[in-house]
Amino acid sequence: MRYGMMLLAGLILSSFQLLGQECQFKRDVDEFSGKPKVSTGFFTLAQGMLSVDATAAEMDFFFVVKPAKGPACFDDESTLIFLFEGGKQKTNGRYAGDANCQGVFHFIIKTGNISPSSLQKLSTQKVISILFKGKNEVEYPVTLTPAESQKLMESAQCIWAESKKLSK
Repeated sequence: MRYGMMLLAGLILSSFQLLGQECQFKRDVDEFSGKPKVSTGFFTLAQGMLSVDATAAEMDFFFVVKPAKGPACFDDESTLIFLFEGGKQKTNGRYAGDANCQGVFHFIIKTGNISPSSLQKLSTQKVISILFKGKNEVEYPVTLTPAESQKLMESAQCIWAESKKLSK
């Protein structure tokens, strides 16, 4: 029994060490608040790019959507829907940026002292697709490859873990 518990503890610790080795982020200072922030920097998706930035108070999923036809336009009525692996669980979000037709979409999750369920899902479950609903209800579907799904999940895990240290 004791040997099994020690083995289990060792496996858990080694998995956290591996996760820590895979985490790559940049440290910076938020240009508006002057407080420290961490960022994944941009990484590519089949239909755009994504950067995950975090301060002690919030995480910003900064998408640049590149649809096959025309520009992607977003305004204060725009939304997104993350569809998770298995196809039954979803997370909805609202646009948190200025109106634009450059495909720029900010999805912000306030973190503070609690762990929002949407952030827990994004950091523990793979997203298979994201449906952006832009200006005039125009839809921009983005289907993620398995590697992109993994990258999104790992990025959310890493940045969330590091952002908790920023508040200390």
